[in-house]
Amino acid sequence: MYQLATAPRGIGQVLDSVFKLTRAAWMRMLPYAVLGTILSAAPFVYMIATGIFNDPAQLAAVGFSAGYWIVVCAMLLVGMVLYGAGLARVESIAQGADIGLGQSFRVALPKAVSLVVGCICFLLAVGIGTVLLVIPGIILLGSLFLFVPAIVLDGKGPIESLNYSHKLVWGNWWRVATIGTIAIIIVYVLFMLAGILIGMFIGFGSLADPAFAYILNMIATLVGGLIVSAFFYALYAELYREVKMRKTGGDLATRIAAVGTAR
Repeated sequence: MYQLATAPRGIGQVLDSVFKLTRAAWMRMLPYAVLGTILSAAPFVYMIATGIFNDPAQLAAVGFSAGYWIVVCAMLLVGMVLYGAGLARVESIAQGADIGLGQSFRVALPKAVSLVVGCICFLLAVGIGTVLLVIPGIILLGSLFLFVPAIVLDGKGPIESLNYSHKLVWGNWWRVATIGTIAIIIVYVLFMLAGILIGMFIGFGSLADPAFAYILNMIATLVGGLIVSAFFYALYAELYREVKMRKTGGDLATRIAAVGTAR
């Protein structure tokens, strides 16, 4: 049974809490997985609607299409709101006061601009660090990625949230990286198994057709998302809680406030 942590824990205990929170939240997090899969289909719908799939030349140049990038930018905005809403929901479940689907979006929507700007700044920082020497990019990836819970759960601004994430993770970087790596391996294995099972049922005969391959990928994404979506959100919430407690010595007064309270 899941219990909200009140003091810093070991790596095994953090992962145990992630699995327990995942079990507690799994059914209620399914709508976010489904919405995420529908959102990921937007570029495919655009390419079908514009007939790009029927023209190899257009398909090769789709990355230079203004319409395609408009769709991608819209996906980023909606995706970050969905991301924030899912995190708000799973944190409320951890707090023992489930805020529901609608309220989770009411929490995330006012923070949409901060989430998008924070995401762009995060990608730029990690990208520049990676281009320069690779290692700085990896370090920044680990130290800045908690900007989303900083915005959604603690009301930080986009730049402030990145700085706050860095301060929280710095000194705990290897702990966070270890937990995150284990989680990535778990997610990868589950997605790989989902892909194998779907391939067994559907067959691989028409994979040369880009449209069929994209549909197959969407199905695998949906199945994999249904399996791991709650796990991913639980991991994010528990990592954020853990580094906050380590910076505050486990003081209960500094725990994440209940998400249901309007900011």
